[in-house]
Amino acid sequence: MEKVWQKLILVKHELKKLHTKEFKRVREKVQTIRRQLQETQEKMQDPDHQTSLFDTEKELRGKLEKWGVIEESIMRQKSRTQWLKLGDSNSAYFYACLKNRTTMNSIKSLVNQYGKLLQNEQEVKEEVVRFYKELLGNATEQMPIINPEIMRNGPMLIREQQLKLIEPITTEEICIAMKNIDDNKAPRCDGFNAFFFKKAWSIIGEYVINATKYFFATEEIYKPINCIVVTLIPKVKSPSSIKEYIPISCCTNIKGAHYKDANGYG
Repeated sequence: MEKVWQKLILVKHELKKLHTKEFKRVREKVQTIRRQLQETQEKMQDPDHQTSLFDTEKELRGKLEKWGVIEESIMRQKSRTQWLKLGDSNSAYFYACLKNRTTMNSIKSLVNQYGKLLQNEQEVKEEVVRFYKELLGNATEQMPIINPEIMRNGPMLIREQQLKLIEPITTEEICIAMKNIDDNKAPRCDGFNAFFFKKAWSIIGEYVINATKYFFATEEIYKPINCIVVTLIPKVKSPSSIKEYIPISCCTNIKGAHYKDANGYG
């Protein structure tokens, strides 16, 4: 399992270098190409224009189409909005969605239980921690023992169902679990979304399958893969108190596959 994680870290490092080299400032690149295309087409209005302008225009159109698709793809991932056909390009729409998400996902202030407005970053943090500490309660040193007689009076699994629960996980179940993770889900703690795993499955699938089977066989998981980030999502349009946010957890894709396998691809 550690081997899988280390390989993902190396790939992430190389992808970052590729992004910096090839895809940095994509929007500016698209605008530059569009401007060059417009200038070329204006020159072509002259009856005495050079014939080479036809080749230049064709080349620029190809570049504009290529980088336009790349820009759109990047913004769609960042905005995590489902595809919407609004015309030749949805980039402006995705930029608007991204701006809206950024605004909604930022907690600038909160009103505490006493009605006091908290605008200081530290005060907001303390209010969030206080609320969830009270909600979850305190740890107990002793847990009440389950009464077997009461348990037997309720619904019980038959022997066949019990054996089904402890069957070894299969390769097919792991593949289905990974396939069922939405491509446009936010990148996880490992920096990858499910789309990456699906596209590279022929290369990394065997490693993921072995790591998942190892977890179910030993109940051991490599600590970085066990990473979970909890984030707060607004439940209403303009939340003011911490009660108006809902916590969701974001884990690595491998751990996500574990959850889906354990819950029947939930």
